[in-house]
Amino acid sequence: ITVTATDAAGNVGNDTAVVTIDTSLPVVSLDDLTTNDTTPALTGAIDDPTATVVVNVDGIDYPATNNGDGTWTLADNTLPALIDGPHTVAVTATDPAGNTATDTATLTIDTVPADLIGAITIPEDLNGDGI
Repeated sequence: ITVTATDAAGNVGNDTAVVTIDTSLPVVSLDDLTTNDTTPALTGAIDDPTATVVVNVDGIDYPATNNGDGTWTLADNTLPALIDGPHTVAVTATDPAGNTATDTATLTIDTVPADLIGAITIPEDLNGDGI
């Protein structure tokens, strides 16, 4: 872009600037997770080290950290204690030009211990060797 200005005395000044229009969306990702931790850390990938990252869990936004190395992190214990079951998670990245991208996943909390199937029986020591 070139700008030319002329004042009342007829003096002319010019200046030129290069403008880059960024229309590239950042790429952000998050994988499904099943855990027994009710306040888990969440991590994923991000291709723009300058993008801001926000994680939304069940409709509430939490600012995450863009580590600048291709990953983002929502620190352990940032989330409130979540109840057992599936939770909808969306991660949104916004680059400095305002371009946004979102990925979604399911976070499943499972704190219920596994059930034993059937009864455990110990066979009788038939030969008397103690084994």
